Amino acid sequence: VGHHTCHASSVFINSNFQDSTIFTFDGGGFETDCYLATNCVFVGNNNKLHPIYKGYTCNIGSIWTFFLQQIFDMGFACSPMGDESGTIMAMSSFGDKNKYLSKMNELKYDNLWGWEESRNSKYNNFINFFRDEIEKSNENKFHISASLQHITEEFMSHFVFSHLDNSINGQQIKNVCFSGGVSLNCVSLGKISKILIERGYNVFCDQAPNDSGLSIGAAKYTWYHILDNPRVQERHTSYLGKTYTSSEILDTLTNYENLTITQDIDLDKVVDLLTGSKIISLFNEGSESGKRALGNRSIIADPRFGYMKDLINLKVKHRKSYRPFAPSVLREEVPNWFEFDIDSPYMSFAVPVREEKRQFVPAILHNDNTARLQTVTQQDNGYYYDLIKMFFEKTGVPMLLNTSFNNQEPIVETPKHAIDCFLNTQIDYLYFVKEKLLVSKSV
Repeated sequence: VGHHTCHASSVFINSNFQDSTIFTFDGGGFETDCYLATNCVFVGNNNKLHPIYKGYTCNIGSIWTFFLQQIFDMGFACSPMGDESGTIMAMSSFGDKNKYLSKMNELKYDNLWGWEESRNSKYNNFINFFRDEIEKSNENKFHISASLQHITEEFMSHFVFSHLDNSINGQQIKNVCFSGGVSLNCVSLGKISKILIERGYNVFCDQAPNDSGLSIGAAKYTWYHILDNPRVQERHTSYLGKTYTSSEILDTLTNYENLTITQDIDLDKVVDLLTGSKIISLFNEGSESGKRALGNRSIIADPRFGYMKDLINLKVKHRKSYRPFAPSVLREEVPNWFEFDIDSPYMSFAVPVREEKRQFVPAILHNDNTARLQTVTQQDNGYYYDLIKMFFEKTGVPMLLNTSFNNQEPIVETPKHAIDCFLNTQIDYLYFVKEKLLVSKSV
């Protein structure tokens, strides 16, 4: 099954749309006809998927890899350090997009494969230019990031609105799906989706739009398109990891002597701790697939306290102060707090917070007044919805600050991972949800 076909199949089936225009953006992959594509368009109809455009007009994914690897010395999609594209997105809102825009546009439509061509003097010239600019002033990193983010938004937006007019049996398709690694750019998707929603479209991006979702996309394409099995309604879920038993959790806890364990702690007590400025890590049943922590392996805090962002960045996550945190929001409250209404169960879209609400949630507010929201329903994750609703009833704020449960390493998976991360950071409490166990550090 072709690379982009896998991306398209995964997101379309997961969307539960009966028809959709599907856009895939990434650093390039081969289709079954050996065509190397970076940006594709498909039409999904019931259990079938039909390619309508395969292109290599702008390899925006490789441009990002080039900057991550060659200019910023950061991790990219396939590197052992992990993908640090989110850092550039965070930096972009602090920079002047126009400072390097003309230079950036020289890269934009170069169709050569890859940006690691050290033999090519053209690439060396780009590398030397941008590195020299950073040497002049560290602030130029932010301007470079802003220019890169701008050309990404510009290209994706132009591509989407140039290939949007599709129909089935004379009926215009009003659903849009996004996939491919570049679709993790929540800032671009947020801006494009605002326009789409204003025009009456529904939008969706799945939990693993990057290459980690290819295998499930191939399986779905085989099951539905090739074998022609009837389409069934999928339950939106990201919690596909192993569930650890209560005995496994308790046995792991007994191996540590420096812990205080309190039993029978209900969610209302967790809310009390949150409103008391405590930072709490959550461990609940199956871990999330995809790159986002969505409540089962999360660190949460009160978004009303502006200092919480700096505190968690400095003493828990150990990352740059400009990196933002996401809010987990009750789905029904989104239009009351954000500038447009959207389903975002997998933190796929950065959306501006309403001006009159910004003062109440400074810890989740980025420099451009947006937040990469996770919308939460009872069906998505019952306990997490209940926790946020209790917090809402007590504070009037229908969201929690949510970040992944980790510290410069992969998101925790096992109970041991969770305890070790908890002990090696300044997280106040570790809460095992199903077991109602609250863990603190012994003095």
